[in-house]
Amino acid sequence: CYVFGGVHDDDDAPSEFYNDVFCLHRRRWHHLLPDDAPAPEPRIGAALALAGKTLLLLGGLRETRADRERTFDDLWLFDLTTKAWTCKLQPSAAIAAALQSRAPDDDSPTSSDSDDDDDDDDERQNRA
Repeated sequence: CYVFGGVHDDDDAPSEFYNDVFCLHRRRWHHLLPDDAPAPEPRIGAALALAGKTLLLLGGLRETRADRERTFDDLWLFDLTTKAWTCKLQPSAAIAAALQSRAPDDDSPTSSDSDDDDDDDDERQNRA
């Protein structure tokens, strides 16, 4: 079992977010210390999955101020053998790619447009 991140809330101070990785092994938590290379920003609520000897971290959020949150859409891989993070999808690239792939083609008619055209054709045939 692996967990990533977390937060310490204190009413008298700003929240403190973490980017730590822990592994539960034989009923004990082990802190996996990554190398000094880049690492994901501290956050909570991220999705974490294990694929072989690699952890996949996607998304999450973090407070930027008391009234604001930052939502992450990046993808990071953590190699459990080398204890190194690699960023596979930069922040905001995921949303931009998803929006671009879902953008409608301006030249193609929508299904409702083609249905309306059929109704017009039927109407013209009934008048004739």
